[in-house]
Amino acid sequence: METKDRKQIITILDRSPRTTLRMYELAHMLKEDWVHFYINKSAVLCVAWAVMLWAENEQDLTPLLKHIPTDKPQVELFCIENRLIPFLEKHVAPVTISADCYTWTLDRLLEKAPVLESLTVEDAPFVNDNWDYKFEESLEFITHCIESMPSSCIRNEKGQPVTMAFCYAQSPHHINMGGFKVLPEYRRQGWSRKVNLDICNKVLAQNRKPLVHIRVENTISQHICQTTGFERQERVFWGQLNLGKKANPS
Repeated sequence: METKDRKQIITILDRSPRTTLRMYELAHMLKEDWVHFYINKSAVLCVAWAVMLWAENEQDLTPLLKHIPTDKPQVELFCIENRLIPFLEKHVAPVTISADCYTWTLDRLLEKAPVLESLTVEDAPFVNDNWDYKFEESLEFITHCIESMPSSCIRNEKGQPVTMAFCYAQSPHHINMGGFKVLPEYRRQGWSRKVNLDICNKVLAQNRKPLVHIRVENTISQHICQTTGFERQERVFWGQLNLGKKANPS
């Protein structure tokens, strides 16, 4: 059923707070006409700019699948556990994976973190221009992130951030860190690790856990996570449902 009851939604999200992190934010936007939540026992499905879903019991998801939009040949899927791919392909349509990641979380730092500056709103255009995932509205997005969540940076003699990190999303349990960038001429100086430790410390100071998504093939970043004290959690993916193709019932 569709619901606007935030408490009902949060009760399910709390069963898997890492993989449902972005849905916590959307659960506070229920008055927006582009955000729709559907729940059934242990399952939740959110339809916004993309489809997000989770279920403790896959069978609870089945009656919710009818709410997945079918007006386009492809539907964007956002941060869904890989274990649900066979279910989606059996009941809905083939899945294309664009990003295959492990979720990593940190309970405590293994070493003392340096104290570094945070990014400011004035830094947002520079950060946006150097962000690998820049899109049409990314300046507005980055400005919001800098204003509302922890960030960290090291600046050059001109005051520009040359090593930086900011956070993408937050929930009562975690803050999703990302936006890591070291300008090419400042690499191999150990600054990336300092920024990583500082932003982790800032998140932990808010009594929430740092959370990151690292692509499965990115063994270097996974090693950095391990040496920082992160633990590997669920495997998740971003991708598309190919509604123009038939589901595979086998």
